[in-house]
Amino acid sequence: MIDELEELIELSRRIVEVLKKLNRKNVMFTAFIGECLVLRELLKRGFCATWKGKYGFGKYDIAIGNKRIEVKTATYSNRHRLWGFGGISPEKFDYLICVALDDDLRNPRYVIFTKDEAKSLPTERQAHKGRTTRFDKGGKLTFHLFNKEDEGIQPSEKLRKINRNIRKYMNWSKIRS
Repeated sequence: MIDELEELIELSRRIVEVLKKLNRKNVMFTAFIGECLVLRELLKRGFCATWKGKYGFGKYDIAIGNKRIEVKTATYSNRHRLWGFGGISPEKFDYLICVALDDDLRNPRYVIFTKDEAKSLPTERQAHKGRTTRFDKGGKLTFHLFNKEDEGIQPSEKLRKINRNIRKYMNWSKIRS
């Protein structure tokens, strides 16, 4: 199955590349790639993982036994100087894995939160100091990953603290089946 996932990931990257040439952005393919990358990593690590295959539209994306994993995927925003993961609802999952990709949808960085860790993330309003965003409805939570040199421009102290200790959140061993 890992080989088939590799094929899907590469094919999806090529589709996104063609869409970019046509000045079209398709977030669904980015979400699909993120889910494939996480499933591949889990399988490589020996987990018996099941893909729910809803591409961002299901209650959660991957199951390991009775544990639910939500996958959020983002590419870097030059405008905001971060990878933004919004619309987070901790009641829907046991683990949240945020996949940060470069513009070519490669070089994934995985940030892993338990449900309890995710519950402490700020709301969109808190993270943006009152400015509204597309994820503002319903008090959902958000996570922003940013480069160290951009820490000073990020308004949320909670998110700055997480980013200062980001290695703690890149630990796959916290996932238990």
